[in-house]
Amino acid sequence: GQGKNAQGRETEFKKAIAAGWVELASWCETKKLDEEGKKHNDEALSLDPDNARAKVLKEKLSGASGSTDGERKEYERKLESASKKLSALYLQLSKEKHAPADQPRYDGWLLRGFELDPKAAGPALDAEARDAFGKKEWNRALKLLGALEKQKSDPARAKLLKEVELKGAETSA
Repeated sequence: GQGKNAQGRETEFKKAIAAGWVELASWCETKKLDEEGKKHNDEALSLDPDNARAKVLKEKLSGASGSTDGERKEYERKLESASKKLSALYLQLSKEKHAPADQPRYDGWLLRGFELDPKAAGPALDAEARDAFGKKEWNRALKLLGALEKQKSDPARAKLLKEVELKGAETSA
């Protein structure tokens, strides 16, 4: 049925995102950026535990980082590029059809996409937050609005956040 297909698409996205992190982790390994590489490789394994390349890298990325300023700058550029690419995939994944019970997981991917590229993912996160507000899903609205507000404060959003906090308190009291 449709559930199986949705799960298959979710797995495809997770594998694609993991592959992107492994690629960055692998580059880090060649530049002796073990700590950074380990972080990216761990994220890859959390998405795709069977990724063979990530399993091999896990053993290699065990030391401390020892890199030059030039390599560090190159890493920052690579990270920015990978973040933009992977943010787009996290966003696509968050928009896939899913059961209402899975919403927190999908919100997690949306938030991760936002963390990686706030400028590109901001509008999608804002739309989801407003949707949650409209549906009176206070906890969800609070989480999404909170992430937006933490990134860059906005007076109208701050006001909305206060309103959501009050409504959430009223309904849980």
